Amino acid sequence: MSNVSRLLEEQILNEVGASTVRISKTQKRSRLAGREAIRIAKAKGDPMYFKYRKFRNAALELKRRLMMKYGRKGMQMARQEMK
Repeated sequence: MSNVSRLLEEQILNEVGASTVRISKTQKRSRLAGREAIRIAKAKGDPMYFKYRKFRNAALELKRRLMMKYGRKGMQMARQEMK
């Protein structure tokens, strides 16, 4: 068994698309705790959850608009940085 396979089985590495990202147990636990806290808030109908969703959706929409406006220039700059 390869080293990567062993690490994936032990859940030290998370496979994301074509790349592999190494995360620590602390990072993984923190991500899971945050995800579960949001899931519990949603299930209980907490008003803070709905406020969270409202502003999260607004932020995503603004990012989409900025990408429409400045996306080409951003792509050019990203290509230059990667050279």
